Amino acid sequence: MIEASLLMWRALIHEPRLLVCDEPTSALDAETGYAVMELIKDVAVRQDRAVIVVTHDSRIFDFADRIAHMNDGRIVRTEVREEAGLATVTGN
Repeated sequence: MIEASLLMWRALIHEPRLLVCDEPTSALDAETGYAVMELIKDVAVRQDRAVIVVTHDSRIFDFADRIAHMNDGRIVRTEVREEAGLATVTGN
């Protein structure tokens, strides 16, 4: 957890407007992965910023306000989170 947190803080120290995370929870247990996603949410999610997380870890989907499902390098479906749940926006 300490190493993951240090890497995340290092990425966030300059308050980037765009944060791209490639599998930020892939090598972490569930508790640590959740803590990392909480850190991203608390520090990086702001009105003037964007956070993109690429993952296969369905445990962190609840942190997303939008989800793009991909197959063979193409987006096949996108979802936007609404208060009542997920609503499909586009799809094949």
